[in-house]
Amino acid sequence: MSHSDGDQAGRRIRIEPTTILPSPAFDVRYPRVRNAELIAPPSLHGMEQSWARGTFPERAIEVFDIPGAYLVDECLVMDRHLQVIENASDVYTDEEIARAVDAIRMREAAHKLPHHDRPGIVAKRRAVSNYGHFLMEMLPMAVLGQAVAGTTDVWYVSHHTLSATMDAVFRAFRLLGVPPVRVLTPTWSDPIWFDRLIIVRGLTEHGRFMSPLALWGAERLAQAVAAKGGIPDSRYDRLFVRRVPGWGRGRDMHNEAEVARRLEAQGFLLIEPGVMPLEEQIAAFASARHVVGVCGAAMTNIAFCQPGTKVTMLWPASFPDVFFWFICTHRQLDYLEVRGDQTRTDGADPWQDGFTLREADIQYLETVRTRLA
Repeated sequence: MSHSDGDQAGRRIRIEPTTILPSPAFDVRYPRVRNAELIAPPSLHGMEQSWARGTFPERAIEVFDIPGAYLVDECLVMDRHLQVIENASDVYTDEEIARAVDAIRMREAAHKLPHHDRPGIVAKRRAVSNYGHFLMEMLPMAVLGQAVAGTTDVWYVSHHTLSATMDAVFRAFRLLGVPPVRVLTPTWSDPIWFDRLIIVRGLTEHGRFMSPLALWGAERLAQAVAAKGGIPDSRYDRLFVRRVPGWGRGRDMHNEAEVARRLEAQGFLLIEPGVMPLEEQIAAFASARHVVGVCGAAMTNIAFCQPGTKVTMLWPASFPDVFFWFICTHRQLDYLEVRGDQTRTDGADPWQDGFTLREADIQYLETVRTRLA
């Protein structure tokens, strides 16, 4: 692909969307929260911007069908003149954009930049290694993008990342009927040119908004597993979702082993979704009547739960997040937050520190919450 960029390389532009998909309005309820007094005022204020909204009005989901574009890094889209199409891309700094321009020029000069004449559907954003973001933000981009493509002869563009996430990505596409050979997984520094690039924008604004359409990917996966006879499965009636400690993960519940032991005595099955095949994760959560777990990517699987399922989310006191509350709202789940005491409450990002669940809250989970109809 020859291009004439001149002084335009790296310039930020905006284009008009090709298609507008209406995201329906929806009502929300302020969640039930145990120990709400532990939440730091700035964190509480941020969450209440969504919790107390009442109604989210209908809004537009934008689809860009671009006749010729480069895709580089996780989700940086450039036209043939190496101009950044800002409203079709995620947020990038000038330095990151400059590196992307250099990568495109170097690979073009060496004739090593892939060119595809089949349409490419973008199914990735920043945070490509996070399973939760894949399920709720990236997979629905693929589902909606294919719906407007007008052809099944397309490429789906994911990203090369951690092995566990990659396994889930390929399993998800297979459940959607997409063979692995149709899924491209470039790395951060591997730009690709498409004669036609399709990207869906606006399904989520992390911490502020999630469209009901963001559930479409999970719903399609659950339908595929159910069609194979994998749902329901009585083994998974009650689930305690383990959050396995790991380097840099944060949000560890210090008395998780104690909570797990006591809930197991109440009939809960202890699971670690990260070591389960995606199909089994889907069957487990779709079969559950009560799910308890620490906030984290594994708990995104509540998107597969049936309406009315009890979901009890365990949180560090001041962690500011409404991601799971949005999922529960759209899936009509019985949502409860339990906030725990944190070791540190000041300094940089204290909400990421570990926490301890109070004895009174463990007893509540063992008795009142477990017995709710």
